[in-house]
Amino acid sequence: MIVRADYDPGYYRRFLWLAIGSILFTAWCAYDAFVKYPHELERAQVYWIPSEEKGGRTEFTSMKQDDWQTAVREKGWSSDEFPEKPDEIRHKIQSQYLFAGFAVVCGVVCLLKWLLAKGSWVEGTDTALNTNYGPSFQFDQIESIDKTRWEKKGIAKIKYKDGGRTRQFVFDDFKFHREPMGRILRTIEKTLADDQIVGGAREKEPQKESSAANAG
Repeated sequence: MIVRADYDPGYYRRFLWLAIGSILFTAWCAYDAFVKYPHELERAQVYWIPSEEKGGRTEFTSMKQDDWQTAVREKGWSSDEFPEKPDEIRHKIQSQYLFAGFAVVCGVVCLLKWLLAKGSWVEGTDTALNTNYGPSFQFDQIESIDKTRWEKKGIAKIKYKDGGRTRQFVFDDFKFHREPMGRILRTIEKTLADDQIVGGAREKEPQKESSAANAG
């Protein structure tokens, strides 16, 4: 008997939305860094006049209000609102670079996670578990199954021997369709002793519809 559990598109679609959100946030940061704040910096460099150096920092003096109104008219600026100091605006520009870089990294990671998951599957036979993304092992290689998080999270950790090394396979029924994953897990547990199943009870076979109808 071969049971295949395909990846769950609904689970991985959240990574696509995160990637899209990261792209939009990056675009927002880029607009602030290359358009909004440079424009404000230009205004600030007109309004704030360097006066003296104190402790390695430049002190600024604001221009008179009449001179500022004249400058606004000459430059054709739409607002005569007093700008922040140049150093504060430069700090905002640098912050946007950092935010954009962080968003790009997160976006790329989420996008790759979504792309690489497409078409992935877990397949169980009567004697082995196989995947199309790497891990594969025979059931007689299994040392234990940790089901501590199975009931609430749908996660079981399978430890198995591979060439003298102990490896771990994370059995996750949120990433893959739940019903076939449950069937694969029950098949695995039939080959194991009770002391090899830790953190939870052995899975029970689901009642057949006919049994339920008779009981009713």
